Amino acid sequence: MCFANTHMHSTYSDGVWTPEELIELGKQIGHKAMILTDHDTVTGYYRFQKAARKAGILTMIGTEFGCTCSFGRLHLVAVDFNPEDQGIRALLAHNAGLQCERSRRMFERGLERGTLRPGVTWQEVLDTFPDHDYFCNNTVFEVMVQKGIYKKEEYNDFCINNFREPLKCDDGWKYVLPPVEECIDVVLKAGGVPVIAHPGVKGKYMFPEFAEDYVKMGVKGFEVCHPLMTEEEKKFYSDLCDKLGGIDHDGLIGGYAETMPGHDFPPEAGYIDEENFMKLYKRELG
Repeated sequence: MCFANTHMHSTYSDGVWTPEELIELGKQIGHKAMILTDHDTVTGYYRFQKAARKAGILTMIGTEFGCTCSFGRLHLVAVDFNPEDQGIRALLAHNAGLQCERSRRMFERGLERGTLRPGVTWQEVLDTFPDHDYFCNNTVFEVMVQKGIYKKEEYNDFCINNFREPLKCDDGWKYVLPPVEECIDVVLKAGGVPVIAHPGVKGKYMFPEFAEDYVKMGVKGFEVCHPLMTEEEKKFYSDLCDKLGGIDHDGLIGGYAETMPGHDFPPEAGYIDEENFMKLYKRELG
């Protein structure tokens, strides 16, 4: 049951474990295969790949693109693509750049209104992680914890007070992600496998009536093992396609058991078996 986890995030996006720590945790759980799918970046993949090889764990390159769609927002997991493809490189740079700018603006707004404790500049955040290209609230929080400005148990209040409200900019800047059709096309042209992430979770991200449309666009699968999905959603997407699951950044692998109550899921809640992982690994899904 715990053969593989195909959707996880490291400190290179909004995870709390380094790529090496993720591999070690996965090995302890009993994983034989793991895929790092950091948001809109692959900068952590090479460290992850090196650690996976050393541990004897199968892996492929992956990422999770933020997209827009007809009903709002969608997450698209992409795996086994050519990271040197021009389209992929441009899409990663665009999305990571958007997130970085959004985080900077929210960081500075928090300091201005006094909801974010002072003691760190945005440049210090960038300098602390010189090899990163994706910066979010987790990155800022980690720097502030390192400097003793916040404690780890204050994570929820830190986020709610500074990084959860809608961002309105007087200068016309907007956080606009690319349409999902464009992202699917880019992934396919780069030889990758596009998969809809955590469909239906919390009544957003994906609705059953749109599923067939996304299959026609070239989507090769839907996650079915996310622990926040209902049993009805899991059955619907399982019946529609081969299982590709993952638990996003919840549970032990996500590292949020202590900081985010309600996200402490058991290891068996979101992993996939050997048969279904090998369908992906051997490119039997397209």
